[in-house]
Parts: sequence; C-alpha cells; structure tokens
Amino acid sequence: MKFSSDELIELSTQSGGTFAVSSLQEAEQFCKRLATSHYENFPVGSLLVPKKFRNHFFNVYAFSRIADDLSDELIAEGKETQLTALDNFQNLLFDKDYLITPQGNPIFIALHQTMSECSIPTEVFSRLLVAFRQDVDFNRPVTMQDNIDYCHYSANPVGEVVLRIFGLWNSTTEPYSNAICTGLQLANFWQDISRDITIGRIYIPKELIKNLPTINKDNLHSEKNIGNFPSTLQVACEITESYFTEGKTLIRHLPYYRLRFEIALTIEGGRAILRKTKRLGSNILSKRPSLTGIDIVLICFKAVFRHSVFWRKYGK
Repeated sequence: MKFSSDELIELSTQSGGTFAVSSLQEAEQFCKRLATSHYENFPVGSLLVPKKFRNHFFNVYAFSRIADDLSDELIAEGKETQLTALDNFQNLLFDKDYLITPQGNPIFIALHQTMSECSIPTEVFSRLLVAFRQDVDFNRPVTMQDNIDYCHYSANPVGEVVLRIFGLWNSTTEPYSNAICTGLQLANFWQDISRDITIGRIYIPKELIKNLPTINKDNLHSEKNIGNFPSTLQVACEITESYFTEGKTLIRHLPYYRLRFEIALTIEGGRAILRKTKRLGSNILSKRPSLTGIDIVLICFKAVFRHSVFWRKYGK
C-alpha cells in the first residue's frame, strides 16, 4: 500500500480521514493489509509467529510503517509539516478513547488494543517517534556512540515490543534483545549507504573517517577514496558483528521454538548482509546488497545448527 502525502496526513489524525473504520475488526484488517503488502528483509508476522500473536505484529508494524512514511515521504511538504504530523501521531498514543469506542483511525484502534492486551507502555512507541524526528532533522553522527544512541530510539523498542507480545520482556532478555536490534540497525546503515548519500545522510561517524586519514570525509566518491573506503567499512562491520555476537544469547532464554528460530534467522540474516556489505567494498557507495534465494537457504541452515533452536525439550 502506497499513500499520498494527503493520505499520510489523514492517518496522523484522530478520525483517520478516508481510512476511518468503525470496529476493531476493521482496524485489524487494515493493519494486516498494510503489513503484508510491504517487502522487508525479514518477515513481519510470519508463519513462525504463533497465530494468536500475529494481529499484534500487524498492528505494531502498521504504526511503525506510517510513522516512517511521515518522516520520509513528506519531504516535499517541508520539515514543519513532517514534524507536526509526527507530533499529531504521537498524541494519538495517549488517546484511550480508542479502547472505549473503536471508531476513527484504524492504526490506533488496533495499536491501543495491542498495548492493552500485551502491557506495552506508551513510552516504547514514543521512543520510536523520537528517532523519526531525528531522521527529519538529520545530524551526521560524530562518534559511533551517536549511532548507538540513535538505535536506543529507532531499533531497540522493536525488540522490546516483540518480547512483550510474547510475555518475555525482563531484565535478563533486555540487554540481549537491545544488542540484536542495535546490530540490525547498524547493518542497515551500512547496507543503505548508496541510498542515504543521495538524500544527504551519512551514518559513518566523522571520527571513524578521521581515524583513517586516507579517507576524505567531504568527498567519499573521489578516486582516492574509492580505493580506501573498504578499510572504513571493515571497521564499521566489525563493530556491528560484535552486537550480534552479544545478542545471540537471547535465544537460550526463549521457551518458544518458533520465536527462537525467528530470532536466529534475524541474526543470521543480519550477518549475511554484513558479509555482502564487506565484499562490495567501495562499490557499496553505488550498490545496495540484497539477499538471494541461496542466501536464504544458508541463513536457515545456520539458524538451525548454530543456535540449536529446536533442541530445548520444553520448546513449543
């Protein structure tokens, strides 16, 4: 589903405009259509997710997808319009009337139901919106820690939501979940370098390039830099891999074998993207790596045999 600027703004209003619905069932159907119509590197609400949880995944995805579009697809309307739409979107997180009378904006009727049933605090979704505001008013990271701080808002809440839906968010699972999500976000930064440069976003920290003085931080595409860029990319990917290594311990603490498999697939998928990114070297400046059918098979194989996802006797 692709939305026009006017439609996106309608979806940031209480009524939902032309998308208004009058029941929870209609709202959940809207979110499911939206979630299943978008391609992602990793599946949303896949068959690996138990049926009883899938609507929650669709509802959360719909919220995240539209918030992302408000920050990225309204560029022509100007920053003020983008930020106002995101502010309106956030205000609807606090509108409990959707639970009492499920009428109006389908995203928030469905999302409030998920928040209520799964005990997900409003703050978790508010953090996501902080990241989208940072996308609108982008400042290039100076240090890698700047990227890590961004991940606290952009990626880590996603892992928290997933584990809360399963009832598995706690002090033990939290750090491992955050590590995986941070790794995924960083891998996405390096994967999307060619796209981000065209819109003026460079997530490679200034200090990383400074530590490799053969790179001209003001002109990554110069003849000189094309040859030296792979060393910068190598460092970024090694830092990213360390987060996957730390986060994989999460799998040991998950009682559902299908969730363990989903998380293992996610980790190995992120690692596969990192490997392809490193192989591209300086070509990453003009080409985006993607996964092939053979890659998917290898990811599944590694997910099973590296992470022992089916071998816990109480798996479900």
